[in-house]
Amino acid sequence: MKRLSILLLLLAMISGNMNAMAQEVSILLRPGWNWIGYPYPESVDIDNVFGDFEPLPEDRIESIDGVSEYIAGFGWFGDVLSMEPGKGFMYYSNRTENVSVVLCAPVSQFTVTTANPINITASSAVVGGMVTLPEGSHVFMQGLCWGTTPNLDIDGAHTTEQTSTGTFISLLEGLSPNTSYYIRAYAVSDYGLAYGEELNFITMDDANSSNHEFVDLGLPSGILWATCNVGADSPEDYGNYFAWGEIQSKNTYKWSSYQYCMGNSTTLTKYCNKINYGYNGFIDNLTTLSSEDDAALVNWGSDWRIPTYDEWLELYQNTTMVWTTLNGINGRLFTASNGNSLFLPAAGYFGSGNLYLAGSYGDYWSSSVHTEYPSVAWSIDFDEVDCDMGYSSRYYGHSLRAVRTTSQNNTLMGAIDGLFSVSDNTQVYFSQGNLQYIGSASTPYWKFADNQWDILGTTTGQNSDDQNVDRDLFGWGMSGYTIGFNSYQPWNTSVYNSDYYAYGSYQFNLYEQTGEADWGHNSISNGGNQPNQWRTLTNTEWNYVFNTRTTSSGIRYAKANVNNVNGVILLPDDWNASYYSLSNTNSRVASFNSNIITATEWSTLEQFGAVFLPAVGYRSGTSVSFVGNGGYYWSSSYYNRNNAYYLNFLDSNLIAQYDYYRCYGFAVRLARTAD
Repeated sequence: MKRLSILLLLLAMISGNMNAMAQEVSILLRPGWNWIGYPYPESVDIDNVFGDFEPLPEDRIESIDGVSEYIAGFGWFGDVLSMEPGKGFMYYSNRTENVSVVLCAPVSQFTVTTANPINITASSAVVGGMVTLPEGSHVFMQGLCWGTTPNLDIDGAHTTEQTSTGTFISLLEGLSPNTSYYIRAYAVSDYGLAYGEELNFITMDDANSSNHEFVDLGLPSGILWATCNVGADSPEDYGNYFAWGEIQSKNTYKWSSYQYCMGNSTTLTKYCNKINYGYNGFIDNLTTLSSEDDAALVNWGSDWRIPTYDEWLELYQNTTMVWTTLNGINGRLFTASNGNSLFLPAAGYFGSGNLYLAGSYGDYWSSSVHTEYPSVAWSIDFDEVDCDMGYSSRYYGHSLRAVRTTSQNNTLMGAIDGLFSVSDNTQVYFSQGNLQYIGSASTPYWKFADNQWDILGTTTGQNSDDQNVDRDLFGWGMSGYTIGFNSYQPWNTSVYNSDYYAYGSYQFNLYEQTGEADWGHNSISNGGNQPNQWRTLTNTEWNYVFNTRTTSSGIRYAKANVNNVNGVILLPDDWNASYYSLSNTNSRVASFNSNIITATEWSTLEQFGAVFLPAVGYRSGTSVSFVGNGGYYWSSSYYNRNNAYYLNFLDSNLIAQYDYYRCYGFAVRLARTAD
């Protein structure tokens, strides 16, 4: 049942597919005896193989099975019932002249599908596809056709990927910013050449995302609000309209064209926590837009994102609101106590292919799905009379207003804005969350968790060695690289065997040799999407950050429970104790209950660069244990041929330089060295 659910999710994420027929093969029949070659891997009934061609009476077919003769009005009679792979056939024609005959291809399950592109930047995109074939068939060539004009085929630009049935990934690089590209999957098999559906995407603008203007309303969270809608050039412009979770505008907004369902509100394929709303019972328990589905982030850059429900509510509760007109456009003006204001035009909304209520009504998406009714998402809506939080079906086209944090120093997407010394002369930024491998997508990818407290546990099926599930626990160095005959993949079962951990029995650190064993070698979708921008800390660096460095406040870390998740808080070098009062700091024997912190309170700590390491547990074989009770984080340093160093913390202990079997599945928190 689990495999079926994964397959349905995979199919739901694929934009479309095309049933591929084998290429037609013509043969020339001459008077008398002819040798016929049969090229297909599946049998075809003898009455159907010649299609519209009408044999003459007493035409004959012979093979090792015997002889059949054609009888006018009745068809073929005799021992030869079908044309089969690997057998020879002779055809006796009673015609007096040559005739061309087209053999009918067998109806097969050869399918080529094109996956929706992800991780779109100004110069690159991750694309892919899937090939399905009957058992025993072969793929000889596969990849993606791509270009700036439609009607693609392999005579133009195309990629060539490793041949196998199932999904494949292609990385398109060197693309032009703000340009429309077309992609189309292709494959060559025993049945010939076939294509998937042709899709279109637009690369991001390479302009600095900070060029978008914002206003500081002095809100408790400290977030800054963009002064105009996504797609607009001025505060009163309507801008573009987006279905919830989609990253591009379109012409038609209805369930049948919505990306994350199979045609209606009870066939959701992403962001669903209720079985009766999911396609064939699908759930993923995602309730907030992931980075790759945040249209503000994708279109404006990593500084920007769609506000959450709580952030819209904060704006609503901390400003005065009036219906007014700006340059002839109706809308709502939100004015804060610091005197700054924000104008939201009454841009209306799109339903089907029509724009409704423009000039009299505004509806702006949040990034939060309604947890009771996941077919709708939260929004703020207003008219001349009222303004309040509401919700709307996810397929509608609504306006977007983006927000950003007060951080101005994150030069790399996905970094927490706090500097941490890991040696006497090196500082790092930590990633926004633990590393995750998203295997359930049509094109698997790496990402950082959306929240610092996020833990996958066993809910995604990572207590198995199935490669099509999401994971945040990995054997040491299981970064997806290959050396010799060994392939160290993130989904491999962690067992006590040299085949299942980096370098086998050789004693190298993850950053040695080619460096591919370090997870930071990969492109992280919401972490800059470029290889080698991140790295795993060494064992001495973990020890330095916890036990040696000097900070402004004297506080390095504290055990805590954040948003109901146990873990450890790391404070940046310049942390000021006045930002937030913490108890039992720098104590390895303190309990997690020393500090109970809500999600709202955590936003204050995170604003000043605090890092939270959740007690994510560990994986042994196909068993995940200690989730919420212990933290196990890999370093990049080997200990001996069987063990590697890691950071370990429990409710009553914390050891920054521990060692254990490399084959165990531990968490990974990446960092980047500050310039």
